[in-house]
Amino acid sequence: MPSPSRNIPAAAAKPQRVLACILCQSRKVKCDRNFPCSNCVKSGATCVPAGSIARQRRRRFPERELLDRLRRYEGLLRHNKIDFEPLHPSSTTDQSNPVAEGNCFELSSKIQAIDIASSVESPESEHVDDTPNSKTINIWHVMNQRSQSPSEDGETDVDEYDVDKELHADIRLTNVKTALSHLFEDDDDGRFNFGARSDIDPITLHPSQVDMIRIWQIYLDNVNPLLKVTHTPTLQTRIIAAAADLASATPQLQALMFGIYCVSMLTLSDDECITLFGNKCGDLLRKFQLGCRQALLRSGVLRTDDRDCLTALFLYLLSTKPRAEPRSLSTNLAVAIRLAQHMGLHSEDLNSKHTALEAEMRRRIWWSLVLLDTRVAEMSDFKCSILLPGWDCKPPSNIHDFDLGTETKTPPAPHEMITESTFAVVRCELANFVRHSGYWLAFNNPCLMPLARRPPVGSSPAGDELAVIENLVEEKYLKFCNPANPIHFMIVWMARGYLAKHRMLAHYARHARAPSKQTEDQRDLALGYALTLFECDTKLLSSPLTKVFTWFTMTVLQFPFQAYIHVVQDLARRPTTKLAGRAWAVMSANYTVRFTHWLGSDDNPLANIISRIVLQAWEARRAAVPSETETVPGIVESMMNRKQAGMTPDYSHLPSWIQQGTTSNDDSWMPVPIPAPMPMMSFDTFDPAYNFAWPDPMSNMQDTSSAEMSMDSMNWGNTEWSSLRGGGQGW
Repeated sequence: MPSPSRNIPAAAAKPQRVLACILCQSRKVKCDRNFPCSNCVKSGATCVPAGSIARQRRRRFPERELLDRLRRYEGLLRHNKIDFEPLHPSSTTDQSNPVAEGNCFELSSKIQAIDIASSVESPESEHVDDTPNSKTINIWHVMNQRSQSPSEDGETDVDEYDVDKELHADIRLTNVKTALSHLFEDDDDGRFNFGARSDIDPITLHPSQVDMIRIWQIYLDNVNPLLKVTHTPTLQTRIIAAAADLASATPQLQALMFGIYCVSMLTLSDDECITLFGNKCGDLLRKFQLGCRQALLRSGVLRTDDRDCLTALFLYLLSTKPRAEPRSLSTNLAVAIRLAQHMGLHSEDLNSKHTALEAEMRRRIWWSLVLLDTRVAEMSDFKCSILLPGWDCKPPSNIHDFDLGTETKTPPAPHEMITESTFAVVRCELANFVRHSGYWLAFNNPCLMPLARRPPVGSSPAGDELAVIENLVEEKYLKFCNPANPIHFMIVWMARGYLAKHRMLAHYARHARAPSKQTEDQRDLALGYALTLFECDTKLLSSPLTKVFTWFTMTVLQFPFQAYIHVVQDLARRPTTKLAGRAWAVMSANYTVRFTHWLGSDDNPLANIISRIVLQAWEARRAAVPSETETVPGIVESMMNRKQAGMTPDYSHLPSWIQQGTTSNDDSWMPVPIPAPMPMMSFDTFDPAYNFAWPDPMSNMQDTSSAEMSMDSMNWGNTEWSSLRGGGQGW
């Protein structure tokens, strides 16, 4: 029987590759691979095919071979969790435990043992590192690895080496991005967000040089201590140079300057603005916002990779917040966040590859976008903000701006005392803890609950995961604050108010499935959180130290709407609770400072909604404690005066359930049974477990048995939110 190998056709054999002739290889010119080739014919030289003699191999550079071996050894050390000092330290390498010189022999022995052990492993044992600190795989690097890798025998053919080198130069990511940019350079990006490009030159919209410096100083005093999205030492030099010659300033820098103008106008009253600039704040703000939009359009904002341009966009969006409809602002913020992700600001691995200054500023602008997006998401009835696990950008460092310079290579160590950036750092560290907390994920994205970080056993009381971050912030920052310093004052009461708000949310999450089974002590605990939130908000608004920062408290920090609803419900349900007296006093104090900014307009519907439910709670108190000598709380007295004055606001822009309630002429303010506290994090998108009923504040008050209505029936999604911001402030 014939052998099977004899039946294989000769045509199936792989043809031998035709290589360049010896002379063309030595000259490094392209050979047509005909013999004799055209190059040898022209030069009259003898054409010798490369296959006719032993093929010469090009030896690899010793340095390259050494580096490859070092990388392999470092990979083995990391895989076996052995501390060492890497050749090129990275952000994921623990630099706090370098190998001492005296341990070199021990390290060498371990390397040798690991090398021998790994040499017997199967090639199929390779796997992708799926640990939490793994670096993101770059697809462009992976695709180009073949062109950079040697052949299996450790040597590379000359032709293959040269061709691979040329291919690698052509398919670099920068080349591809440049080609795509030229391909779509006629795209009029930004029209949808900022309108069409105007013929107005942004240079004509800048203020005078004197006013530029004046606005810059206002920014440094009123805005920069809270946001820290710009680096004062380097930016100030650029602004002074631009003020002297605006024509030479780049569109990106001009956009950033306009953004600074815009947000600075938020911090001034009309009287201050007229005194300083001879014009009202609103007029100047609209002028500067137009200039910012035009400069952003000229910067190609929707395809930018320039941090100045992104910072300008952030400042512009922040300046629109007091008057912007929250849902549209949330959409525009999503654009800014996607731009930041394109730039890699969300990735600590990418941030660490920049200089110390650039990396720190990237972290600051990313976290500023995240915090603003979270606040606007609450106002726009949207649960899933970007404040969730899924990115690893570190919070900013507690350092001064002068600790960083353009030549700084090593990141400075964080200070253990209060610095000029501490306010922003504390906000970021609190939010960074919250985004990994179980209660936050339960409200916003339960699918991510497996990623929640549990506090170490014994680090906090059972079920109190916020105790860890509270103790950390108190010991690390708050105990060093001087209450007489305005920014220190802001740090203390902002942090404590933030923690009180989230303790309320954690309480709601714990009792969401059985709110009626709470004990009196548990209800008092939740009421205490709400009162603490009131007290912190009142201190921030009433202190003369924080007058220049009032814009931030009113625009960026949260109006304690959750606290109002929680306290009023609890007081109506438990009018004689031991905290009732404190609750009425604290709520009255907050109402005085908060609604001073609101009650200038008689048609503010939010103020009228709160008025009605507060008066119901007070009637419940009077029914339970019939005493003629009890002092009427300030909030109740103010609301009664408004009611008796016959203020009849226009509710035509509100949902029908509010319009119907406001037509009632019944003045019998009877007490209404109000159930247990409910989570007010959002309005019409609660999970079924969070479907707490609450009384319709506009309903007819005579029928107390049917005065409750489901929160889901309140169609807040159709509310015209701009009408709820009397005086230009967010709720």
